[in-house]
Amino acid sequence: MRISLFVFAALTVVVLAVWALNENHKTRAVGVRVERLAAEIGNQGEKLNYLKAEWAHLSRPERLATLVERYFDDLKLVPLTYANLISIQKIPTLTEWPKHDSETESLEGGLFASMASRP
Repeated sequence: MRISLFVFAALTVVVLAVWALNENHKTRAVGVRVERLAAEIGNQGEKLNYLKAEWAHLSRPERLATLVERYFDDLKLVPLTYANLISIQKIPTLTEWPKHDSETESLEGGLFASMASRP
């Protein structure tokens, strides 16, 4: 009886030791993954800051005005002024659009044709 109790206790200690080592291994693996993800988050943050700076540079009003003047013949862009803006109430809704006109009839399929066929 004593020997079986001793063997049972020894097996229990071995099983618990294996379990503890396994949990330790899993915990370290998760820690390495967390460190890797933290580094990746830092890299992505740097990339985001770079992209924000680039966007701020590319969307400067002086630069855009220069591009509008340079490519006016090709793109027919006009500078944005308050005269070009309208209130949201002046934008027609789908129910206010005409069902048939030359613009929708000339486009087969597509957005205008599908809107024109709606009731």
